[in-house]
Amino acid sequence: MTMKCNEIINILIERYSTDGWWPHGDRFEIMIGAILVQRTNWANVQRAIGNLKVRSLIDPHMLSTVLTEELEMLIRPSGFYRQKAQRLKSMSMLIEEQFDSDLDMFFEQDYDTARQLLLSINGIGQETADTILLYAGDKPVFIEDNYSKRIYCRLSGESKSPDRTELQKHLLGEQKITSKLCKDAHSAIVTHCKTTCKAVPLCKQCFIKEHCLSDSERS
Repeated sequence: MTMKCNEIINILIERYSTDGWWPHGDRFEIMIGAILVQRTNWANVQRAIGNLKVRSLIDPHMLSTVLTEELEMLIRPSGFYRQKAQRLKSMSMLIEEQFDSDLDMFFEQDYDTARQLLLSINGIGQETADTILLYAGDKPVFIEDNYSKRIYCRLSGESKSPDRTELQKHLLGEQKITSKLCKDAHSAIVTHCKTTCKAVPLCKQCFIKEHCLSDSERS
């Protein structure tokens, strides 16, 4: 590898258009989307969110009071609708009961406090919680997911990725960590992994292969 990982990530950010990669919209809609997108694609999420909009349910209070059976029917296009309905109900009830449906109040909390509240909801893991805090809360949060781990291992030639803190240092470097940088890096990494650095990598067409220690064309 002739460049540091974070320098290569900057190349990815420059190559891929990251504006609007995660759909903009109401913050609660973003929170809903982060749950619905689990184990499905965004097209299915859009259908489910469209159903919720028709019923005016993009609101913590309204979503917390809707019948579970109706919610399951509305979000069915996203798959795993029973589990996701419970997660959405739990999240909306938390926002309603502890913050009077005030998202400003919720996101004014520090990162660790808000994250722990989200993680207390059954079915919301670290990646989903951090996605909510980054895209809905605009907090500077590095997203550790399978894609960031994959690209680190392939660029560095390592067999496994380090812990979250070290992974962030490798991929983002020592520059100031802003929400924009985290969003740009996340979208660029996911896009590259979905189009080129797949589970079976397409190294031949990769524009950063000269910097990658896992370039299959060299083996």
